[in-house]
This record gives sequence, C-alpha cells and structure tokens, in this order.
Amino acid sequence: MGLSLLLVVALSCCAVGGQRCVKIDNCKCEMSDNSGIINLKSLASSTGQPRWEIPDGVGWIYRYNPCVGFNSVQFSDLAVHQISETDPTQEYNLGIQSSEDFVFSFTEGTSVMYSDDPDYPVRKSKVVLECVSELDFEHELQFIGELIVTEYDFILRGPCACPGLCDDFGVLPEPTTTTSAATTTTKSDVDTTTTSTDGGNPNPVQTGLNWNQVGADIVSLIFHDLILVVVIGCVIAIAKFLLGYTCYCSQPTAQYKGQTDTYDKGITVSQAELEHREQKNSKAKQMECFMEDNSGYINLKSLASSSGGPRWTLDGGDGYFYQYNPCVGFENEKFTDLAVLQVHENNSNLEYNLGIQSTETFVTSLSKGLSITYASSASAAKRKSEVILECIPGSRDHELQFVGELIVTEYEFILKSPCACPGLCDDTGLIVADASTSPQTSTTPPSGDETLQPDPVGSGLNWNQVGSDLVGLIFHDFILVAIIASTIVIVQYIMGYRCHCYKIGQSMKFTDA
Repeated sequence: MGLSLLLVVALSCCAVGGQRCVKIDNCKCEMSDNSGIINLKSLASSTGQPRWEIPDGVGWIYRYNPCVGFNSVQFSDLAVHQISETDPTQEYNLGIQSSEDFVFSFTEGTSVMYSDDPDYPVRKSKVVLECVSELDFEHELQFIGELIVTEYDFILRGPCACPGLCDDFGVLPEPTTTTSAATTTTKSDVDTTTTSTDGGNPNPVQTGLNWNQVGADIVSLIFHDLILVVVIGCVIAIAKFLLGYTCYCSQPTAQYKGQTDTYDKGITVSQAELEHREQKNSKAKQMECFMEDNSGYINLKSLASSSGGPRWTLDGGDGYFYQYNPCVGFENEKFTDLAVLQVHENNSNLEYNLGIQSTETFVTSLSKGLSITYASSASAAKRKSEVILECIPGSRDHELQFVGELIVTEYEFILKSPCACPGLCDDTGLIVADASTSPQTSTTPPSGDETLQPDPVGSGLNWNQVGSDLVGLIFHDFILVAIIASTIVIVQYIMGYRCHCYKIGQSMKFTDA
C-alpha cells in the first residue's frame, strides 16, 4: 500500500504543468507555448497505400500513413500495419487512424500515439516527431523496434514535425511564426530541454510521466512477468523430473551451523576458479571485419590500449565504473582477457566480467547497424555487452558512451569514431588520404549529413528515444528487486532457512574450514 501511494505521488508530481501539443484536428496539434501548429496532413498518401513501408530485416514489413487510413485484407482505417514479407496472411493491426492522439514528454518531445482499439487496445504504436528545420529535408520514417511487448516505436523526421513549418499542402517557404525557431531542434539537438521564447529559460516540461504513456507499458510488463513465472515453472519441472535434481530449504542443525558460511564460500571460489581457467586459455582477437557491400574494412586495432589496461573508463552514473578495451585483453586479480569490466565506485572488490575478447562477434541489425558483442564466457555466459559502432567520418576523436543495462545482465555502449567507418582506419590509425579523397567508403557523407547513415539509431538508444519506456522499466525493476530482497531477508535472517540443490543419488559434502 505504501509503495503504491509512493508511485501515485511520483507520477502526479511529474505530471504537473509543462508543455503540451493540443489536438485541434486530424493530424494537427498546437503547442501550448504558442510556438505554432504541427501539421502532418501533407505527408499523407491519398492513393489508398501507406506513405512508408520499412522492412525490419527479420521477415516483417512495417507500414505507416499519417492522417488518411488505408486497408488490408483483414483491417481497415489503418495508420500502422505489420505484415509478413513471405506470407501476406500474417498481418497485425498496430494502430488505426481514429485512435490518433498527440502526447508530449520531457524525454521525447511530441509524439503521435495509435492503438488497434481505442477502448481495449492490444497493440499500440508511437511515432516520435523529430523536428528538422531545414526546409529542403526529405521526410523520413525510422523503425526503432518493439521495445516493450506489443508496443512499436518509430521516429518521423522532417520540417513538418516542427511547429509552424507546414500547412495542409506542404512545407511553407518561411516559418509562419517568429517563435518556431526557438522551439525547433535539429537532429543533433533533441534530447535535453526545449528553449522557450521568454529570455532563453528552459521550459519546465514534465508531462511525460502519466498513465497515458506508461500505464499500458506497465500492463505489458505484468503479462511479461506472468509468462516469466510459467517459464521458471517449466525449468524447475525439467530439472526435477527429467534431470533428477531436487532442492530443499531447511534450518541448519547444530552439526552444520558453524559450517554453512564455509560451504557457501566453497561454491563461490569453485565458480570463480572455473571462469578464471576458461579465460586464461582465451586469445585476443584481431578486431577487423569486411562489409558485405564491399565498402571496406572496419578496423579498430588502432584504438586498443597495449599498456595492459583499458582504453576507456566511464562513470556509468549507477555507482559503477565501466572499462573497455577493443582488440587487446586486459586483466586484474580475478579476470583475464577482458574486453569489458564493471567495477564498483567505492568497493573495488565488487567487479564483474561483462565480456572477454575471445567471444567478440560482429553483428548487424536494421535498427542498430553494426555492433560488436561480447560475453563473459564462451558457454553459459552470465553477462553480455554490446558496443554499437557509430561512424563519424569527419572527426578525429574516438568517444565511448555507456547507454545502460537496458536488459538485465546485458550492457550497451556506443563507440563514436571514424574507425567505425569502413575504410577509414588501418592497424596504425586514421587513413587521412582515404578520409579526404574517398568519402564514398564511409557509411555517412563527410559533410556531417547523418540522414544517409545505415545506422540511423546511432546514438538513438538514449533518453531521446526510449525515455518513457525506460521509466516504466525502472519502476517495474525497482518493485521486483524490492520483492526479491524482502523474500531473501525474511527466509534467511528471520526464519533462519538455508536452501540447497543436489542431484538425487549424490551425497552433499560441506567444505571444511
């Protein structure tokens, strides 16, 4: 009851005051700060087909048309539609035009929300409007992903996502209001505060945390947890009835009360020793891959520190430091051949292997582009890391950013560097001649126009794109951790129980002190 009251108060406080975009017509809303009207009508296709069709690379196509509904075999009045590339009978309604709603949040700005049913939604879509004030910019739609089950996120970029830059027929020659320039942002400046017209003070926009935005996410998480319970139950059944393992909890007898802690420590040392032996035999990889489109090699060897330590040490803002070194493994007292390491800020004994060099793998996806993945072990890895490579061809700097632990025990980073571009670096560093005379080998043009990047997400997995979803996850994880911690405290310290698992037919042995 107390925790529920705390959540209600927190949501209410964050929803007070702030910016809004008030819907005045289909595909139109007006900013509450009088900066202008956002008008998407000119982007609609009136041919009966959607304006955009985006394949996700894994067998699905996502279709979107603002303002005007389109039809499929099973659905009508569609705004957002998901259909199989190979089987047109497999299709899903991700939102209809009549459910359109404009919302505003501090983390994402203005978004258009859709659902498959206004009264009883099963699936919903969110189209974040990213203002690009250049009038000749070609409008583009980007599919971010299904970040939460049955919720699909997109980003629509262009001048019509800006207040006052478009009417019903298209882009206006000049902004219709004198304040639009103060409220619009460009692609590189979207995720912090919006500048107001009253002397440059930031708007106190904090309407993002309300049930319209995170309520349905929490409902999805509840269904997710129910599925998780079923999966755990199946695992327990397999372990017990197929593999012959059994677990029990009991209060220690007088014979073993003095040996319990020694027994637990024996298990910990054994696991650490096995991991150490596995890592000791691994070898550092040659950090290089060749793009299948023949655009060139991506070579990160010059970024590696050969001093025996990591190239980067980042403060994650969560009480831990994160260390990363590409190509060449580093080590400490517990681990060897490290690529990624997590160390507590105040207690250096609390450290975790987030990935070793021998597990390095290059992967590509439509949403993230090229990434490098690492695992803490070649088999049965407990923790994983992903380093998203963001090509910055006009720069000489190499920057690493920590995105967060978006999924439990999976850590994400972004490496921004010219060496993340095909053909711009060799084993010794930046190839100046290639960078200046062969811009076609880069995945983005040297002018800095990022609209041609095959990795449109780049720095996308941050508060600008997934802020509201992360808020729901943070609340969910906080409650889950509190429940688990309370259960452990009650069982172990109040009831005095200890739990052990063993295979039937094998005797249990306690480690001698």
